[in-house]
Order: sequence, then C-alpha cells, then structure tokens
Amino acid sequence: MVKQVKVTTPIPSLEDFGESLGLTKTRRNSLAQIILGKGVLANAARRHANIREASLSTKTVAAARN
Repeated sequence: MVKQVKVTTPIPSLEDFGESLGLTKTRRNSLAQIILGKGVLANAARRHANIREASLSTKTVAAARN
C-alpha cells in the first residue's frame, strides 16, 4: 500500500546558501546585487539591451519605409 509522505525542510536564505558554498560576505553581497539587477554589470547589460532594442526597432521602421 502506498503511503503519502510530506517532506518539509526549511528553505535556506541566500546567506545560508552562500556560506554552504564557502563564499565570503562581500562576495555574497556582490552576487546578490548582480542577481537582483542592482549591480554595475546588471546596469550595463540593461543599457546594452535597451540600445540594441532601439537599434532594431529603428532598422525595422527604416526597412518598412523603403
């Protein structure tokens, strides 16, 4: 006979997860900023995506006019 089992474990926080990987607090914070989209690299990537999107839409409009 099959028995239902409910497994419950606490979800680790980002700090707990970082500690389990052996990351320093500074490194954990910098990675969190990148992941959450608040870091310098994330901002640069966002700007690049916006520029690329604007460039593609401009080319589409120009091609439609021709």
